[in-house]
Amino acid sequence: MNAKVNPDAFSILMSHRPEYLKLYEAYDVDLVFSSHAHGRQFLFPLMGGLIGPNQGLFPLYTAGVHQIKSTSLEISRGIENSLILIRFYNQPELVLILLSSDPSFFQKNVRQYSTFLKKSSCNYF
Repeated sequence: MNAKVNPDAFSILMSHRPEYLKLYEAYDVDLVFSSHAHGRQFLFPLMGGLIGPNQGLFPLYTAGVHQIKSTSLEISRGIENSLILIRFYNQPELVLILLSSDPSFFQKNVRQYSTFLKKSSCNYF
């Protein structure tokens, strides 16, 4: 990664490789959006995911929010499949991210977005 990041600016990186979180942190990236692992494709209750691309067995970075120091990584499970056309205990997801410099923005708007998300969610196995 050959990038110059202004340390005074809030930096956002979109990357297809969540397993490089430590590298992103070394470059002082504030927020990383990623996917690639399809949420581990197969999830097993009480055990987690079996395999993830470029991470091998029992991968760490496949879904959700992860943090190292001041770098946050948001990994979406995505809405599609990989080469394997089935998901096992792993619902597709579409992540909605709201960014605001106004600290009260979310308090003012959380009800509106919560209603939107409930109406637009789809549940299937």
